[in-house]
Amino acid sequence: MGGEINLTERQIELYKREVNLQCTFALIAVSNIDNSLKILNEQKNMNNFGNIMDFIWYSIHSFLISTGNLSKLFWPSNNAGEFGKQRGKKLREIFSLEDNSPLNSRTLRNHFEHFDERLDNLVASRENIFADSNIGQIENMIGNLKPEDYLRHYDPTTKTVYFKGDKFSILPIIKEIIKLQNISKSLGYSF
Repeated sequence: MGGEINLTERQIELYKREVNLQCTFALIAVSNIDNSLKILNEQKNMNNFGNIMDFIWYSIHSFLISTGNLSKLFWPSNNAGEFGKQRGKKLREIFSLEDNSPLNSRTLRNHFEHFDERLDNLVASRENIFADSNIGQIENMIGNLKPEDYLRHYDPTTKTVYFKGDKFSILPIIKEIIKLQNISKSLGYSF
């Protein structure tokens, strides 16, 4: 095919709107996480503890889906073809994104997206000791577990997600999303 693909203004507008929408979804998820943690900390009894924990993990998953969608809009997969590559390049120009953006990496999202494969590896390795879906300061967790013993863990004090020894701060991603949303607003989009 070769050559540059010219996107129409209307086509570009559709992509800019989607960027804004995914930013909005990601920031709603962050707000849900923060509000749920506040409720969890204020609990006088543990009757609703499990539901709140589930909602926090649901919100983390939602955050990862939205940030993954943003990543794919700006850095399309190899299957996206020439059109996708040109679209990504154009959007990165419009939103002033560099390749070192924290949104470029999909490693954390992939851990959650391909959780079945990660779980298969865990089961096949016959590891008997692990913890899953925990929330708290990782160094204050009870037991003799190492970071790689945590399948999924969230440290709200540092806004860090751990997955089998991999550590991901979501703060730089949140800052990037806020930057993108501010650019969206300057382009005339806000939800």
